[in-house]
Amino acid sequence: MSGRGTQPPGYLPQTHCAIPAGATRWSSKRITLAGDGVRITSAQPGIRFAQQLDAANPICNVGEYLEIHRSVDVAVFEAALRRVVAEAENLRVTFVETSDGPRRYVHPDPEWQLQIISVSGEADPQEAAEAWMRSDLAHPQDPAVGPLFLFVLFRAADDRWF
Repeated sequence: MSGRGTQPPGYLPQTHCAIPAGATRWSSKRITLAGDGVRITSAQPGIRFAQQLDAANPICNVGEYLEIHRSVDVAVFEAALRRVVAEAENLRVTFVETSDGPRRYVHPDPEWQLQIISVSGEADPQEAAEAWMRSDLAHPQDPAVGPLFLFVLFRAADDRWF
C-alpha cells in the first residue's frame, strides 16, 4: 500500500475532477414510471431531504472495486452483472416526489451498459482507473433518473482488470 495511505484496497475517497474525454456514465433519459410506486422507508426521508437541500453534493455516492488477476470473459462477466441487477431490487429503483410524498419505483429492466475502459497504456493503470472512479463519484446523481448504479470494467492487461 505504499503511497496509497492506510485505507483498504478498493477504497475511493471523494475528489473533484473531470470525467475523462470519451468516458460517460449513461444517458440521463427519464424512466417511464409504472404504477403508484411505494412509500419510502422510515430511514429514507432524511437522506432524501439532504439531497434536496444540496443537490450538487455527491455524498450519497458509494464506490468500490476489485482487482482481478486473471483473464476475463467480458460476455460472461456482463451476464453475471445483469443477473445481479435483475435479482437486486434496490439497484433498480428511482425516487420521485408525488402529491402523496416521495415514492420509490422499482423498474423491471432498466437500460444500462457495462463500460469497458482500457487503462493498459497508462504508466500506472491502477491509478488511472482509480482517478476515473473518483471522478465519477464526484458527480451527484438525480434519484429520479436511473439507473442509479454504474458498472465499469477497466482492462489493465489481459490478466489484470479492475
